[in-house]
Amino acid sequence: MRHCVSLTSLPESLNDLPALTTLNLESCTRLTCLPNHNGNLRALTNLNLRHCAALTRLPDSIGSLTALPTLQLSFCKALEALPDRIADMRAVTNIKLRACTALTAVPEAIGALTALTALNLQTCMLLTRLPDAIGQLAALRTLDVSNCRRLACLPDSIGGLVSLTMLNLDFCRALTCLPDAIGSLAALTTLNLGNCSQLRSLPSTVDGLTALTALNLHNCKALSGLPRALGELPRLKRVTTLGCLGQYGKCGPHMQQRKTCL
Repeated sequence: MRHCVSLTSLPESLNDLPALTTLNLESCTRLTCLPNHNGNLRALTNLNLRHCAALTRLPDSIGSLTALPTLQLSFCKALEALPDRIADMRAVTNIKLRACTALTAVPEAIGALTALTALNLQTCMLLTRLPDAIGQLAALRTLDVSNCRRLACLPDSIGGLVSLTMLNLDFCRALTCLPDAIGSLAALTTLNLGNCSQLRSLPSTVDGLTALTALNLHNCKALSGLPRALGELPRLKRVTTLGCLGQYGKCGPHMQQRKTCL
């Protein structure tokens, strides 16, 4: 049913397909909702709702899709919220919410998804905060909240993301600071803070980022300096400061001898 641009709804008889494994609704741009399926679609392993631009909500029964590994909702521009029942989707390893521009919040229920390894919230323009429960996602390896321009802060619980290797905050223009708990991300290898134009400082706890290899501070124009602790990170190879830190040239004086600064 991919690209069925005149499709506005699905029949309740969809519940009569208990062996269904794939449902591709990509670019069904007039589809506004999905029917409650009463738990009869437990075999579904592939559900694609990408570019369903009129979809405003998901049914509570989405929680019964216990075999689904990926929840693909990117470019569902009318989607306003996720149901708490996503907590029951224990097989999900990847949630894609890129450019869900009407999404205002991520539910605390997401903390129950202990298998989740990737969460993409890029260009969720109305998102102002992340749930405290995000810190319970101990398996999460990549978190992309780039271009979430109203995201003003990160929760202290982010320190619980012990497996996180990539954190992308590019173009989070309302972000003014990072929590001290950022220093608990001992597995983090890439931290992208490019174009965070209101970011004023980095916490001294960055000395805990012992696996960090790349730090992007491109166009962080409000940043007044870099903490000395950055110069002591053993694996940090690349720091990008183009467009900021004019008083130090490319990098702070305590880093120029040890790191590649651009």
